[in-house]
Amino acid sequence: MLKDVIAECVGTADDAEAIENTAWALSHGITGLIGEAEIRLGANPDDVQHLVEVGISILIEGIRSYLRSNAS
Repeated sequence: MLKDVIAECVGTADDAEAIENTAWALSHGITGLIGEAEIRLGANPDDVQHLVEVGISILIEGIRSYLRSNAS
């Protein structure tokens, strides 16, 4: 389902699959590292939210840059 939504936004199935896998890897990596206490956050729940927001912002900007550089 995520790939279908991404494909509607980016236009190609190949790009959508790569972007989907990258988004999955980012979210899996963040949650895994937090779960294994490799990333130590304070007791404030806003710390986790901030980390996720920064990660999503970086991902979105990276996707935009990639799509601009590969626009036909």
